Amino acid sequence: MSITAAKGFIPEKYIPESQKNETPPAEFTLKPLTGLEYMEVMSEMYRDDKGQIHMPGTALTLAINYGLKGWKNFIDEDGEDVGFSKQAIAFLPAVELSELADKIIAISELGVAERKNLS
Repeated sequence: MSITAAKGFIPEKYIPESQKNETPPAEFTLKPLTGLEYMEVMSEMYRDDKGQIHMPGTALTLAINYGLKGWKNFIDEDGEDVGFSKQAIAFLPAVELSELADKIIAISELGVAERKNLS
């Protein structure tokens, strides 16, 4: 069987668990990682003595930097919209950053057809 070239790294919308009951919810645009980006993220992960896989901050940061492409309905404490920028990512809470990084990695491990079935 031949290898199929990876294409279709189409960004998708994602609503974090903490936002599921909010009106309107914060919505993030996530892009699957390319093969090289995925390998770079994976190189930062490690397995402990019990076989558990751990993703340290460096892996999370790489996944976010490569895969987070935008957001809407992300507001500050004054109710003002926080425009998307790489610098503004620092304002996201750690729990959401971790969830977004996990989702980016998950969609990167699936093919295009499989990702469509997730939505």
